[in-house]
Amino acid sequence: KLKWYLLRQKLKKDEIVIFDRFAIDTLADLMSDTHRGDLHTTATGRKMLRLIPDPCKIIMLRADESVIISRKKDTLFDEQLSSKIKAFDILGKHLDLAEVDNNSDFKIAREEVIKHIVR
Repeated sequence: KLKWYLLRQKLKKDEIVIFDRFAIDTLADLMSDTHRGDLHTTATGRKMLRLIPDPCKIIMLRADESVIISRKKDTLFDEQLSSKIKAFDILGKHLDLAEVDNNSDFKIAREEVIKHIVR
């Protein structure tokens, strides 16, 4: 949260910051590790979600498990990958996040992300 506060001080009004991993990723990992599909509704989960900057546009990139494994070899041995994907599903629905299908070509996914950002 401190890093975001300091970064925000340097931003101009029309600049965009992209966080590749942030509070939602950490919460999804924690939900998977603890096997608590409802962790986002607890005091701990709500505190983590309050770390998300406001205003903020969040776009969830959605990919099939097999596609994720083919792109990121470190996930090949991740025994909790399915559980993490389920946690992201839960959080995506809970937060009503915009989703982009990331199973296909990079250029198509990029265009969809840009559409969501400019809306």
